[in-house]
Amino acid sequence: MISLKKQKLFPGPGIIILSFLMLLGLGCSSSNNDRDSYSSGTQTGSGSSGGAPASVSVTASSNSISAFSGTTTIIVVVTDSNGRRAEGQVFMSSSLGGTLEPQSGLAAGGLFTTTFTATGGISGDTVITATVLGPTIIKGTTIVSLFL
Repeated sequence: MISLKKQKLFPGPGIIILSFLMLLGLGCSSSNNDRDSYSSGTQTGSGSSGGAPASVSVTASSNSISAFSGTTTIIVVVTDSNGRRAEGQVFMSSSLGGTLEPQSGLAAGGLFTTTFTATGGISGDTVITATVLGPTIIKGTTIVSLFL
């Protein structure tokens, strides 16, 4: 007598769950974490090109704040001559005073973030400047309006 094995036509629940989790993981992957991608107006990701700093851009989360303790986040993006993010030492300043915290630091992965706080009730346009040290000194600015 020949013995026949019973063959399963439907995989067990463990295989189904494992397959589902693998497909779910593939659907969640994205190239949006590229070191030079942008999301919501800010550069995201990690790492840098290793090239020397060649340019710097400075943006404020709000371009108009109260001259009495108004705050805005300042984002500095440092790039090399190929437009790839580059690390560099950043020093911040403001033409009308106020505080920048932190006032200096490393643009790790090409990014440096600080908070500007207006003090003293001085109204007008303050120029926020980021100075980046490298083989050459480069500067970038943004303007924040301080209102009474």
